[in-house]
Amino acid sequence: MSESLREIPGPAGPLEVLMDLPAGTPRAAVVFAHPLPTHGGTMHTKVVFQGAKGLTRIGCAVLRFNFRGVGRSAGTWDEGRGEMADYRAAIDFMAAQYPDVDRYEFASVTLSTKPKFIIHGERDELISLKAVREFYARLHEPKELVEIDRANHLFDGQASEVGDALEELLSDYSCKTL
Repeated sequence: MSESLREIPGPAGPLEVLMDLPAGTPRAAVVFAHPLPTHGGTMHTKVVFQGAKGLTRIGCAVLRFNFRGVGRSAGTWDEGRGEMADYRAAIDFMAAQYPDVDRYEFASVTLSTKPKFIIHGERDELISLKAVREFYARLHEPKELVEIDRANHLFDGQASEVGDALEELLSDYSCKTL
């Protein structure tokens, strides 16, 4: 179930967001960022939509948001620096909404012993499968990598496979509930 579009405070002005909520009490809170806006990514990109739906089906509250300069979000593209601040604002918002759910920091992912799930397109034209496999090899267990056959960076024509993969990966995953 999706709540109506709304905004949260962002470092360059309001960020446009959409909250997808599960039928019952959320078992986890997720911030789902979209692909690069310079390559057409938005919170409505099919892979983000399908991923959020898969996470919602297994009981997660999912916040999708548009980075600065995308959709109704204020600001302009900032070469990734400002977009990291936008992501932090979205994480802070979700942490305030769900204070009893564990937070997961991506910056320390290579050192983390928390579960890590990566879904990547076999034919991603921006980030090679080789680079993802090398990154994955540096991660501590538990971890899992799903490669979507023939998928590009935006998973064009295969976005539903991302939602299915997320649902399959995480449906049995045990996490703290509210």
